[in-house]
Amino acid sequence: MLSSAVNLVAAAALLSSSQQGQPALQAAWRGVAPSLASLQSGGMPAGVAALIDDSGLFIAHSSGLASNQVIATLSDNTIVTLTVQYVDQHTQLALLRANHWRMGVVKPISVAGRSPSKGAILLAATPSGPHLGEFVSDNRVGVMKPSLRYIPLSEVRLETIDQRVGGSMVFDVGGNLVGILGATLAAKETGGSAASSLDDLANQFNNGSTFGPRGLTVAYAIGPEVVGRVVKGFRSPQHRAEHPTIGIFFKASGTGRGVLVDSVLSQSAAAIAGIKPGDLILEFGGQTVNDPIILASLLFRQEIGKLVTVRVQRGNEISTVDVRIASDQAPLYLSKS
Repeated sequence: MLSSAVNLVAAAALLSSSQQGQPALQAAWRGVAPSLASLQSGGMPAGVAALIDDSGLFIAHSSGLASNQVIATLSDNTIVTLTVQYVDQHTQLALLRANHWRMGVVKPISVAGRSPSKGAILLAATPSGPHLGEFVSDNRVGVMKPSLRYIPLSEVRLETIDQRVGGSMVFDVGGNLVGILGATLAAKETGGSAASSLDDLANQFNNGSTFGPRGLTVAYAIGPEVVGRVVKGFRSPQHRAEHPTIGIFFKASGTGRGVLVDSVLSQSAAAIAGIKPGDLILEFGGQTVNDPIILASLLFRQEIGKLVTVRVQRGNEISTVDVRIASDQAPLYLSKS
């Protein structure tokens, strides 16, 4: 029930159990709670949606959606029906519209402009209720299913929760959205450690320390840069998120040096810049790339329209080309039954 997710009395009790930053967190919760909705599936909490526009547009992770139309409960116990408009293929973030929405009832959430600093205290609105957390790093890369595209992720630690954390919304002490957790993510450090699924990590990792009243659960979030891009796209007249691309497919070089261009799409930004199959990308935007995962993450962080310098080796010759980041619109209709 939503009372466990957004009831301010319950939230205050939970937040006061830790000695770290209660006044700010309680104020943040009071600010964001009215803009959240508890997604229901079979009468049980399945996820959290956040209002992003006065017209009744909400964002949620698709893992919390059982069908194209879901019942949700607002903080004042108002029941609303949310209809899925689109699911963004690359992030699995869904756009939902509330039926018979009255504009101005609650304020849309705001997205942070950048990731919090390491160790920053966070507030997670989870399907089971509000929980304390802390920010660890934004230096993670994940595989998003089903698109299998690598995207940058943030690592957060939450008070150990009795349920899965997929679909949770993570806020900073200012009440700004800094991440959305997804149960379909797999993540790894850019240093090359083995990938681990969020489902496996949730409720299994406990480092024995105390943070508030409980231990810690490691989770991975789509960070504010990507969430902000998706929210901007969902608010647009097209209601579609735009993601950066240069139109190449690439793989490991096999030598540990650079990334090998496997193919280049015709008329793509890379083709216009003169990049060809067989080229070795050595640097992207001034950063050395020896791993296709790192290059994929760098690409996904780019701003559409930005001119990026790429250092390329072809045979024995090394040259520098400028590539303008293009848009890749790839929404996906949700087709669950």
